[in-house]
Amino acid sequence: MSKLVNSKPVAVITGDIVRSTELSEQDFDKVQANLKVALETICSLSDSFYEKFRGDSFQLYVTEGSQALKYATLIRLALYYQSPHVEVRQSIGVGKIQKVTAELNSIRGKVFELSGRGLDRMTNQRLSLEIDTNEALNCVNLLVQHLDTLLSNLTKDQAWLLHAFLLHEKSTHKELAALVGKGRVNTTQILNASHYRLVGETLAFVSKVISGIKSVPV
Repeated sequence: MSKLVNSKPVAVITGDIVRSTELSEQDFDKVQANLKVALETICSLSDSFYEKFRGDSFQLYVTEGSQALKYATLIRLALYYQSPHVEVRQSIGVGKIQKVTAELNSIRGKVFELSGRGLDRMTNQRLSLEIDTNEALNCVNLLVQHLDTLLSNLTKDQAWLLHAFLLHEKSTHKELAALVGKGRVNTTQILNASHYRLVGETLAFVSKVISGIKSVPV
């Protein structure tokens, strides 16, 4: 057994825009503005902060690691449903607390290494999650793969409504409909087509698993 440190896991999300070089200068600027809003929305919800670098890349430090998959999903949905819609690759590394005293892209540490290596290994996938623990978490990895596939097959309207639902999970369908300017029946139909309950349950399950990892290896 590894020596353990009692601490709540933190997370680092490293991501980049897929095929950003194919965007026009105007569209690239719009995507950058959308990305900034998406990241700042996450930071307004939590004690997190981010940096953008290399033009189309970013890194988000999440102090509440159990919420990292939800935040990555929100970022992905926000960039997809807006115009111009784009896909984003994101690799999540979860591990022990790392004191951050410098620019994110210059910090070293296991949680940063996990996140960076995960992004480097990506081919066709858009989402990955690696946790710094000796526990067997094959179910989590499989769930993330299923979630990745599900999100890849959403329409823009489905992504839009799913994004609204995840931001306002306590709202009724009527309230969500008013928020996005659609009818209640149409809102429910689109949410059902997005498998919003399955997405919500998946995110809740992964969050619970990560929260249950009260210690991580050193």
